[in-house]
Amino acid sequence: MIFKRFKIKELFSITPSNTIGGNVNDDMIISDVGKVPFITNTINNNGLGGYSLYPANNKGNVITLSDTVTSVYETIYYQKNDFIGKSHLQVLKPLLIEDENGIEKELFQLTERIALYIITSMKKSVKTGEFDYGTKFNRDAIADTIIELPVENEKSELPDWGYMDSYIKDLIPKYFEVLDAQVEELKRKNESYKSELTPIINSLI
Repeated sequence: MIFKRFKIKELFSITPSNTIGGNVNDDMIISDVGKVPFITNTINNNGLGGYSLYPANNKGNVITLSDTVTSVYETIYYQKNDFIGKSHLQVLKPLLIEDENGIEKELFQLTERIALYIITSMKKSVKTGEFDYGTKFNRDAIADTIIELPVENEKSELPDWGYMDSYIKDLIPKYFEVLDAQVEELKRKNESYKSELTPIINSLI
């Protein structure tokens, strides 16, 4: 497989997420009975800060990341569903180009699997410790970030989207095999722990 270096700005537009704005804080946005994802700058749970009763103001099928934390690479996520954004959250969408009829269209069709491949490549590029609260991973820095992606041949001007999609598709069953093995190991350790603990508990009762 041949790989080529691309700048993010050659493939994606980078814009700040739409937020609720005003004097509305996170506690006012999040609701125990909310249904709309509230995506924040957290490094956990796909960036999900909670759910809201406010209507979504960002379209899904995009990549999001924070421009304001030290572990930038830990905030790069794929958002499948429409969501509410938080300040300092940047949104990556496929570039819009004009076709031969002057009609605007996306440079490529982003899928979840393609997004996961690109996110992995992005994480390799920004896992350097050069960005923190003082040195922001702002839109200019994101735009100029170079990632390596597979191409069909040396003359290809765009990545091989089909290869990326298929590659991740083939990996998913292997991922669940590993996950299942880890769960079974945890169950085994738990049963062993309980068998060792039971006589101790019985002696104390």
